[in-house]
Amino acid sequence: MSEISRSVLFGKLDSLLFTSLESATAFCKLRGNPYVELAHWLHQLMQAQDGDLQQIFRHFAVDEAQLARDIVEALDRLPRGASAISDLSEHIDNAVERAWVYGSLKFGAQTIRGGHLLLGIQKNLQSAPPVEGHFRPVRAHQQRYFNGAVCRHHRPFCRKCTGTVRSAGCRR
Repeated sequence: MSEISRSVLFGKLDSLLFTSLESATAFCKLRGNPYVELAHWLHQLMQAQDGDLQQIFRHFAVDEAQLARDIVEALDRLPRGASAISDLSEHIDNAVERAWVYGSLKFGAQTIRGGHLLLGIQKNLQSAPPVEGHFRPVRAHQQRYFNGAVCRHHRPFCRKCTGTVRSAGCRR
């Protein structure tokens, strides 16, 4: 990760991402894994009822059940037996940093949302091999979709303009 403070960067996560990362940490500890990996976080994000990821997956007809199975398989391959968590994996740091860069610079967002995180993961797919195949339909249309997901007020995922569940702060 760059020299950006983790606390500052992770402070940019929206409430769903932040609480799901906390849940991923608890899940990691429960499983006895030494590092919190992207698979832990994605597993927790998949539990959300109607977050950005679910909306994007539905839009691109991603097989969420198969994705969930692949994430569980990836989790099962992780080392076990740790009595404590050592740290977050660098893959999480890299994905969050990329998400912030895209969210803030490309979309003008003040917080990192699930769509931004997905974009950050996609830009670093080598960090998420167990889920890479599931993102191919998204990647194939990502520029068109992510450009289209920005509302007429230049806010991504705006409830008022695109009908999504959570507003990204469009005040116009």
